[in-house]
Amino acid sequence: VNGSASCAVASLALGVHALGASYSGDANHLASVAVPVSHTVLSASVTLLSTECTLTVVDNTPFTVTATISGAAPTGSVTFYRDGTAPFCADTALAQQSAACATTLHTVAGHAQDGYALTAAYSGDSANAASVSAPLAVRVLAASEIVFRDGFQTAVSGCALR
Repeated sequence: VNGSASCAVASLALGVHALGASYSGDANHLASVAVPVSHTVLSASVTLLSTECTLTVVDNTPFTVTATISGAAPTGSVTFYRDGTAPFCADTALAQQSAACATTLHTVAGHAQDGYALTAAYSGDSANAASVSAPLAVRVLAASEIVFRDGFQTAVSGCALR
């Protein structure tokens, strides 16, 4: 349109790619081939962190997990999963190479001793390949397992009081 054209490439494999274009010409313009340009797709890695007490949460109490993406100025989104298959924050946009998700977990009788494995899946972009974090193990405590002291601060084994 008006002397220019564009196309979107959904995904390229890791590595260096030569991208070029050609024009078939028309009655007023000759055919043309552009000199290819080099485009590199790097691997990206996802690190999943909890901003709360180390990997232990209380039943039905909100907490936040954050996925940090390393790579070449990554853009795109992250979907957070519980036990590998159940998404709980889908298509969370990246802001300054990270995405945060506020959520709650519940104790469920017979569910891996009230533990969950959380992962984050990065969508990838034109310069960074899609990637999935290593699982973050989270233990969910029932309210009956909480000890109160210093007013109403919760005290959980292995966690410092705030």
